[in-house]
Amino acid sequence: SKRQTTPTMGNKDRQPAKDIGSQVWLSPLRLLSFHEYIFTVDHSSLWRQHLAWAKENGADLRNHLTQRFASSMVFMSLILSSQLMVLFNSNHLTTTMRTRMMAGQYDDYLYWVGVVITVSVFLTFFTLISNFTAWGMVSAISDNNAHCLLRSSIGLYVTQLPSRLVTLSIYCFLLWITMFTIYILPGPYIKIMFALLGIFFIHIVSVFSAFGRLILHTGGMGSQRIFEQEFEDFLLPSGLHVSLLIMALEQVNKATSVPGQYYDKLSSQSDIEDWEEE
Repeated sequence: SKRQTTPTMGNKDRQPAKDIGSQVWLSPLRLLSFHEYIFTVDHSSLWRQHLAWAKENGADLRNHLTQRFASSMVFMSLILSSQLMVLFNSNHLTTTMRTRMMAGQYDDYLYWVGVVITVSVFLTFFTLISNFTAWGMVSAISDNNAHCLLRSSIGLYVTQLPSRLVTLSIYCFLLWITMFTIYILPGPYIKIMFALLGIFFIHIVSVFSAFGRLILHTGGMGSQRIFEQEFEDFLLPSGLHVSLLIMALEQVNKATSVPGQYYDKLSSQSDIEDWEEE
């Protein structure tokens, strides 16, 4: 339901505040699970469940999923082409790598770099196949039957599988790049560099996971407003952030099911409309 409040001062009386700082991304971290520091929440099954029940129009749900599949195909195609260029490049390093792979030198570091690249190529190819197939099948579903099929267990799994493969492909891509970098840049400072890069990577993932959690637990995917217009217009960015966080934490503590979260909102709105008509 929407949050209401009565403002006590106008916009001109409010003092400027610092709206961007460490607390902006640190405070929502309490909403995250451990794996959401490594994988962004939009690749989780929970995201797909919220998406399936938040979209009231079947066409909106279908179009959102097909657009995601299409963008993933473009992204994965770029990654696949770059991997094939590295694997079959004629430079000295990759030629040596292929030679050691053909010779079966299992104790050589470049052999395992080549193995990881090969696995990454096939994994990316499987990701392309799954996204292309899912794009074709989901786009064929009619507006009236989109909810029925895409909210089912098999429908949720089918829409989740391409996303999981995208995540695995990206991490496999990062793995062989890291292995190549360690081989090319030996020395003590490489550990410090990768430690800093790892911290920065976790920061990026956790920020987007935290924002995704706010979207999920405040009903941001639904058609209903999160707050009343008057309350929303009155708040500064920092006030909106705190209000969204409080609302998300309350929703987590209630442990409401995903269908129940959006059903309750729609039912409340329907009751209000019926009362106004009477």
